[in-house]
Amino acid sequence: RMFGRRKKNDICMACCWVLAMVEKNRPTARFAAMNTSGASRAVVRRSVTLAAGTTVRIGTCGVIGSSFAQDTAVRLLDSFGSAVAENDDACDGQGSLLTYLVPDDGVYTIAAGCKAETSCGGTVAWEFTGAKAYSATGTYDGRNNTVNVNVPMVAGQSITFGTCGMPGSSSLGNTYLHLNNPSGSNIASSNDACGGEASKASFTAVTSGTYVLRMGCYDYLSCSGTTAWLVR
Repeated sequence: RMFGRRKKNDICMACCWVLAMVEKNRPTARFAAMNTSGASRAVVRRSVTLAAGTTVRIGTCGVIGSSFAQDTAVRLLDSFGSAVAENDDACDGQGSLLTYLVPDDGVYTIAAGCKAETSCGGTVAWEFTGAKAYSATGTYDGRNNTVNVNVPMVAGQSITFGTCGMPGSSSLGNTYLHLNNPSGSNIASSNDACGGEASKASFTAVTSGTYVLRMGCYDYLSCSGTTAWLVR
């Protein structure tokens, strides 16, 4: 039981916390807030694990699943709590959208609120992309001696990856890609995609954790290329 008068910020903080918990296992977070001082207090906060070299896009607009009502603001904080990127004037001025190239592996925090001391609401959504150039030989259909990349995901997020059909992807020779779940089991593979010998596949995570993207070649042949991926 609480006594005395509650400030507007206290009401906002309670509201944001409940809505954030409802969206805990999804790559989006709904919120309704007021007086957040540019998403610096009484905000929705979500922790996300990001790998160095990936590019993350966060917004209440411009990202699938996002929405906004009134003037929103978003920020990305590093593991020390310092803001590394922020935006409050995208998509005709009232939505928010930022892009950030992650320099170090770590747990980052997404904060969503309202510009200045106004009230607002919406859904903040995020996605990240990455690319890895590789060359390999003797991988026996991408099972041995592969080039690997860790991709952290939460349940409900989807990944599309390929050496073709993705921005920045390429292939030379017969590529073979696999995706392993956090337990090490193969859950998605591709060999002959895009009408040729390149690779492309998609998968929706059912458990949270670190997935491993394994890059190799068909049979014992040699190949090379750039694997690109999108997680949202």
